[in-house]
Amino acid sequence: MRTELVSLSSVFPCWKGSLIPSAFEALQRGLERERERLRSKPFVVMATRYEFDYDGFAEYIELLDGFTAEDGAVEYARHSVEVARRNTLAEPSYGGYRWQVVEGEWSPLFVDRQDCEHVRCVFRTQLKMVTGSGYDSRYFEFDVLHISAAEIIGPELFAYIGAEIEVTWYLIKLGEACG
Repeated sequence: MRTELVSLSSVFPCWKGSLIPSAFEALQRGLERERERLRSKPFVVMATRYEFDYDGFAEYIELLDGFTAEDGAVEYARHSVEVARRNTLAEPSYGGYRWQVVEGEWSPLFVDRQDCEHVRCVFRTQLKMVTGSGYDSRYFEFDVLHISAAEIIGPELFAYIGAEIEVTWYLIKLGEACG
């Protein structure tokens, strides 16, 4: 028995992958949830987390919250970096090494997002944490995006983010949670 795949280009023409029908349905539910949640909120706080450990590398993207004013979004992004710091410090790591903060800014590792006509980053805060094991490191980036497109959660935002696989899995997880 062969399962037919559903093309992601039916959601956004720039997306290239395909999913099994149940995952595609979860993605659509997640997309609708985000559209409803962030409707009329042009300032969106996006979190990107890069994790390196003994198993390799993973990247995660999440749209944390939306705001009608920039100052509220910036305050939330600053608070989010502190929450990420506290949560990581409380976690165990490989070999019992303790997490520590690495001071200073770092450049985005893999994706250098560029502002475009309808999406621009108005604020960014970052956090880098490592252990002494040589295996564990985490990079957090919290961006406040100003989205002036007709649809807050739409093709312009996803073209700006660029990480199709990570965004797809984020939306699927949301859709499964509300499905």
